[in-house]
Amino acid sequence: GDGLSAITRLEGESDLEGLKKIEFSDYISSALGFHLVRDIENQRKILIIGPGGGLDVLGGIYNGTEEIWGIEMNTNVKILLQGNYADYSGNIYNREGINILTGEGRSVLKGLDQKFDLIQISLIGSSNTASGGFYSISENYLYTVEAFMDFWQHLSDGGKLGITRWLKFPPREIVRLCSISLEALSRMGIKKPENHLAIIRSWGTSTLILSKKEIGEEEIRAIKDFCDERNFDTVYFPGIKEEEANTNHILEQSYYFQEIDQLVNSFKENKLKDFYDSYFFNVSAVTDNQPYFFYTLKWRNIPMIIKSTANWQPLIEWGNLIIFATFVQGIIFSIIFIFLPLILKRLPVSKRKIKIPFLLYFASLGLGYMLLEISFIQKFILYLTNPAYSTSI
Repeated sequence: GDGLSAITRLEGESDLEGLKKIEFSDYISSALGFHLVRDIENQRKILIIGPGGGLDVLGGIYNGTEEIWGIEMNTNVKILLQGNYADYSGNIYNREGINILTGEGRSVLKGLDQKFDLIQISLIGSSNTASGGFYSISENYLYTVEAFMDFWQHLSDGGKLGITRWLKFPPREIVRLCSISLEALSRMGIKKPENHLAIIRSWGTSTLILSKKEIGEEEIRAIKDFCDERNFDTVYFPGIKEEEANTNHILEQSYYFQEIDQLVNSFKENKLKDFYDSYFFNVSAVTDNQPYFFYTLKWRNIPMIIKSTANWQPLIEWGNLIIFATFVQGIIFSIIFIFLPLILKRLPVSKRKIKIPFLLYFASLGLGYMLLEISFIQKFILYLTNPAYSTSI
């Protein structure tokens, strides 16, 4: 797929730090985090959630990170990179100083008594799947207010959280990430949360940096230099002006800057609700109770979307239509296979009066059981680290 989880061929290479072959890993927007923690004087320990084929691991190696931890959801990926594909990948998962754990990111992180200088979450998922909206009906506990609070607690004093997502237009995911960041920091009592944020974009991705300390002039200069050297664009940092955004990958207007700037100003003026209500998509902060980060569609805007653009399908997000279609399908098949045979065959149920409250009682029992079961399956994923375990219980 295109989830940037491919394994880089480094067969027979041992001195990866000096290898020109992995320099490319420093020319993607997610590499910004490595540059911002270079000057931290402690152990320079980073955590990568969802390392996959090792792209971020290579980025850490290239930037001289001393200790790299990874939490990989798919156990088979770890087995392959430490076994059959170990030589092919340059033994990156077997290197000294690299520790790869398996499980759901937050669940494993809670069991670690560690502080990290950088927590990195990059491009988890396929861009085609994300842009098509197929994730909109799936829960994700990495992108919630409580998740950001957990990450914050595991950052060192000068630590950074770096999250990279596919760039979507009109702006949705990056705006929601900013909303979550502001809400999480507000709940923890951080003053001026907007001063802890920085956002950049490349031609296809956007990266949000959440800093444990307020982002100062030196870090702003590093962000600008990083973007200028790679023809990326700054979207937000404390004190940014519109003319500083949209300078390389030029859009008709500074759309991403404008939306983030409006969100931050609404936050500072305590008018977030007005911003969320007026925004074309649902970009409000999501929590563990409703962990649907990718669900951004406002159903009332569907007629407007179809009317205003010819390429409306990606904006509708097919995951939402799948839910609706499945519901309608269930009703139709229930009528065909349950009620229609009773009507056509005229079973002798008419001789015996069926009490409506009796039917409603048992129907409610079944419905209540299913609703509770689905809710518990969703919640247990966070604690049991694997959807299969949650479903079996």
